[in-house]
Amino acid sequence: MSPGAGTLARCKLFIPSSALKYSNGKYRFCLVALALLLILPFSARAQQDQSTELEALKLRIEDAREEMQGTRSRRDSAQQLLKRTETRIGKINRELRRLRRDSRAAKKNLQALKRQQVAERKSLSKQRDLLGSQIRARYVMGRQEQIKILLNQTEPSRVQRVLVYYDYLNRARLRNIASVNRQLEKLLTLETDILLQQKKLGQLLQTRKQARSDLKSQRKQRKKILTSLNKKLKNKQVALQRLLENERRLQQVISDINDLNDLNDLRETTEEVPQAAREQRPFSQLKGKLRWPTEGRLRARFGKRRSGRGDSWKGVLISAASGQPVSSVAYGRVAFADWLRGYGLLVIVDHGDGYMSLYGHNQSIYMEVGEWVDAGSIIASVGDSGGQTRTALYYEIRQQGQPIDPQAWSATRKPSLARTASRP
Repeated sequence: MSPGAGTLARCKLFIPSSALKYSNGKYRFCLVALALLLILPFSARAQQDQSTELEALKLRIEDAREEMQGTRSRRDSAQQLLKRTETRIGKINRELRRLRRDSRAAKKNLQALKRQQVAERKSLSKQRDLLGSQIRARYVMGRQEQIKILLNQTEPSRVQRVLVYYDYLNRARLRNIASVNRQLEKLLTLETDILLQQKKLGQLLQTRKQARSDLKSQRKQRKKILTSLNKKLKNKQVALQRLLENERRLQQVISDINDLNDLNDLRETTEEVPQAAREQRPFSQLKGKLRWPTEGRLRARFGKRRSGRGDSWKGVLISAASGQPVSSVAYGRVAFADWLRGYGLLVIVDHGDGYMSLYGHNQSIYMEVGEWVDAGSIIASVGDSGGQTRTALYYEIRQQGQPIDPQAWSATRKPSLARTASRP
C-alpha cells in the first residue's frame, strides 16, 4: 500500500468535544468546515494515486500468481525426478539383496566343494596306499612262490592263480584311482567356475553399490531442491495473500475517497487557509533548492530496483542515527501522522498545488494531522519502525500522486542540512 492510501483512511482529526456542545449553528458549521478542510484537499490526488497504485498492485498480483505457477511446475518436476530416483534406488536395493543371496549361495557351494575335494583326496591317497601294498605283496609272494616251486615242488598252476588274483585286485585299484582323479578334476573345474562366479558377483555388487551411492546423492540434492521450492512456494503464497489484502484495503480507501468526492462543493465554500500559507512561494519554484530532511548517507536511490522485489524505489532511503531529528523540507500542512504498513511511523506533509513530501520509518512523530509546519520544522525522529533492520529515514516527494526524484529537488546531492531557499 502506498503512503497515500492512509491519507484519507487513517487521518486523525482533533476537535475538542467541548466545542460540540455549543448550540450556535454557525459555529457548528465552521467546525464541520474545518474538518472537511483537513480531509478534502487530498481526495482527488489520493484517488488518482490510489487508482494508479491499485493497477500496479493488480499487475503484481498477476505476476505473483504466474511466479507461483512456475514454482509449482518446477516443484512437480522435482517431485517426479525424486520419484524416479527413489524407485531406482528401491530396484537397486532389490538387486543387491539378490546378489548378496547368490554370493552367499556360491560361497556355500564353494565350501562344500572344498570339503568334497578334501574327502576325494583322502580317498585317492588311501587307494594309492592300498595299491602300493598290493603291488609289494604280489612281488613278495611271487618270489616266495618261485622258491617254493624249486624247493618244495609246489604246483605251478596254484601259484599262477594267486598271481592272477593279485593282478585283478591291482587293476581294480587302478580303476578306482583313475575314477578319483577324474572326480578331482571335475571338482577343480567346478571350483574354478564358482570362483569366477564369485568374482563376477563381487564386481556386480560393487557396481550396484556405487550406483546406489550416486542415486542417494541425487536424492539428497533433489530433496534439497524440493524443500527449497516448497519454501519458495509457501513464501510466494504468503506474499500473494499480503498483496490481495493490500488490494482489498486500497479498494476500501478508493471507495471512501469516492464517497467524499460528493462533498467537494462544500469545500469550495468553507476552505480557509492561514495568511502565512498564502505568503509562501509555490512549491514548484523550490526545485533544486530544498534542504534535506536529515543528515546521513543515501542507502537507496530513486528509481533503483528494490532488492528481492519486483518494484523500484519511489523515494530515497537515508541512513542516519537513531533519534536524529527529521525536518519538513518546506512549508505545508500535516496530512498524515500515523503508522502505515511498509513505512512504519509515517508523516505526510501537503505543500499545495498537488505536491506532498513523505517521511517514513520514524522513531517518533512530533506533529498532529492538520498542523502547519515551516521549512526546517522538526516533525519526527529517525528510527527503524515498519520492520526495518537498520535505522534510516524514507523520504519521498509526490506531484499529483506521482513519485518524483527527491535529489533533483535538493540543493545538494548528498543529504545535509545546509541552508537553502526552502523558505520564502
